[in-house]
Amino acid sequence: MTSGWGNGETVLVVDDDRNTRLALNRALVREGYTVHGLADGADVLAYAERRRADLVILDVMMPGLGGIEACRRLRAMPGWEHTPVLILTGTDVEEAYAQAQSCGADDFLAKPVRRQELLLRVKSLIRVGLLVQDLKTSVATIEDQKQVILQGRELQDRLQAFLLHDLKNPIAAILLQAEMRAAAEGPDREAWGRVLAGTEHLMKLVVSWMDHLRSQHAGIQPDLAEVQVAPFLDAVLARHAVLFGARKVRAGIQPLPPGFRHAMDPVLMDRVLDNLLDNSLRYAPEGSLLALGADRGQDGSLHLWVADHGPGVPEDVRGRMFDLYAQLETRHGTFHARHNRGLGLAYCKAAVESHGGRIWVDDNPGGGSRFHVELPDVCRFPRA
Repeated sequence: MTSGWGNGETVLVVDDDRNTRLALNRALVREGYTVHGLADGADVLAYAERRRADLVILDVMMPGLGGIEACRRLRAMPGWEHTPVLILTGTDVEEAYAQAQSCGADDFLAKPVRRQELLLRVKSLIRVGLLVQDLKTSVATIEDQKQVILQGRELQDRLQAFLLHDLKNPIAAILLQAEMRAAAEGPDREAWGRVLAGTEHLMKLVVSWMDHLRSQHAGIQPDLAEVQVAPFLDAVLARHAVLFGARKVRAGIQPLPPGFRHAMDPVLMDRVLDNLLDNSLRYAPEGSLLALGADRGQDGSLHLWVADHGPGVPEDVRGRMFDLYAQLETRHGTFHARHNRGLGLAYCKAAVESHGGRIWVDDNPGGGSRFHVELPDVCRFPRA
């Protein structure tokens, strides 16, 4: 009755001594291994050219090609780099260890071989070999998938699914809880306000990534609608009330005449103004005013602007700050750091240009920066 240590794995037993081969063969076959006996190191190399094995047991001293040199050559053959090799030696432990190390063998056994020790080594080495093979297969699979994913739409679809299901939905749940706690009276209200501000910022990053992926795949296609500008701007500003409070920045909006309207994609332009407000708020000093406004150009275009009293943006970086992942090194007042603008402003540019418009930044007359968005008069709605 056998213990069944093996599961049909293939073992090569290479020894010029026939009795040793037979003894090892019997011990391994009884445990469920498939065994092939070979008498010379050259036979191993010939076998390796056409077949595979899960373990090679090599005697060191053989006429012709010995076990040490056979192991070296085997390791150089494609597909055999990680196949476990067990050396059989009659030398002392230190010399056997040196021999195994020199030829790339994984372990050694001293002759005469004890059956139980043989079975333990064989099982252990085969297990490691199979794990290495599984790892190689997994790495190859990952590399193959990586190449496929990096080719266009598949990457975008998978990343969008990840952003939507694994990030956006959990963040939305946290956001809802934070909004409720921040609105409730209690000693933790201020702390929850900070949590809310941070969660809103994280949600904006996720949404920016999703917007960017969609725009990279099919471009941004605006869905134009007639938008009442004043209520639209009020709603955008109201969503930032908690962030303004957390940063101790005052918010202002330029009064607009009733009925002031324009053709735009309200979802896209909402995101644009969100990003511009977030960007200005990041640099606005405590107690300063951050203003949002709109007016009509002589050609019927809509001019939107966001103005802050931060350190401003130097002229030498204004043309690059709307580029994707622009790295800006600036020195201007307190604005002295290396900034990665990431996706936000790049998305703003893409969304505005999809309307046929333009976006730019210049100095705010009262100090700081003013971001401008100009949308052309693409639809002739009756004007107020």
